[in-house]
Amino acid sequence: EKLESVSLCRIVEEMLSLMESREKITPAHRIQTFMEGNPVCLLDVHHVRQILWNLIVNALEAMPEGGELTLAVSSDGLGDGGRAEARVDIRDTGCGIPPEIRDRVFEPFFTTKEKGTGLGLGIVYQLVERAGGRIEITHNELSGTTFSLFFPSNVSLPLAN
Repeated sequence: EKLESVSLCRIVEEMLSLMESREKITPAHRIQTFMEGNPVCLLDVHHVRQILWNLIVNALEAMPEGGELTLAVSSDGLGDGGRAEARVDIRDTGCGIPPEIRDRVFEPFFTTKEKGTGLGLGIVYQLVERAGGRIEITHNELSGTTFSLFFPSNVSLPLAN
């Protein structure tokens, strides 16, 4: 793991242009971004890219007929223990996650996709935990799902473990 100061806004924008160049985003997808402040976190940049890539691909796949993908980055204020946190929301207007499987989506090998391995969200969960962050899923009222990532943002260097 190579920790560096990472601008979450920059990485979100980077991932979006990558998605566009790889034609993951179709003309039927509307993309909205909201960047509030520019939170910087001490993270492994490759891990953050992988987390965002998996979550954005999932969001787009949840909207095969098209829909709206919203990415929001903000300084969320204080998390547990009063430490500053940065927040990234990835919201889709797809079919949503049925309540009975919502608790299982992070289990390795759990998938509802025909060709899915079930590793995507399991890996996301592990990488977020390793980064000292957390992830929450919210079901949107009308349709779709929001994945919220929280990372410690004014971290001093972690102690070697």
